[in-house]
Amino acid sequence: MHFLDALIKAKTARINERHVQTLHGLVMEGKKCSSAYRDSQNVIKDSASGSIVYLQPEAKEVSALMLDLINWINEEVGKAELPVPIIAAVAHYQFATIHPYYDGNGRTARLLTNLVLHKSGYGLKGIYSLEEYYATNLQAYYNALSIGESHNDYFGREQADITTWLVYFCEGMADAFAQCALASK
Repeated sequence: MHFLDALIKAKTARINERHVQTLHGLVMEGKKCSSAYRDSQNVIKDSASGSIVYLQPEAKEVSALMLDLINWINEEVGKAELPVPIIAAVAHYQFATIHPYYDGNGRTARLLTNLVLHKSGYGLKGIYSLEEYYATNLQAYYNALSIGESHNDYFGREQADITTWLVYFCEGMADAFAQCALASK
């Protein structure tokens, strides 16, 4: 959290890949070190049935996809045409879609989301947490992220209508902000 706070307070508004890789290193190793992206294919399987839940993009595409995502975030925040919560929600969804690591993608996506929100003035001085909203019903979080008819990134997820995820994400923000308002009374 100290590293995230330092990034939030940094004078530069731009987020870069090193920031994301370091957040992942802290999530997985507890150390402020940069994590390399996955170097082979990985799939997410249902632990009960063993069926494939999601097949990510090939490892050879991850670096370019992550660079595109980081550039998109910075461009959209800079243009200020979309509301920042929508930018953060799309960034979270796309990070989960790319799935750049073998493990820790959800935690890193949530930290990236918080970084985007806080750097853009949606921090409420650090007193709210979307994590609590997700934790109250983790299955709803996964259901909202599971969009499209196919479990394969190449057959639908990249073109899916993500309205359900955007609504879920914004409801989470509203809930978290309401909890802060109640706590401050």
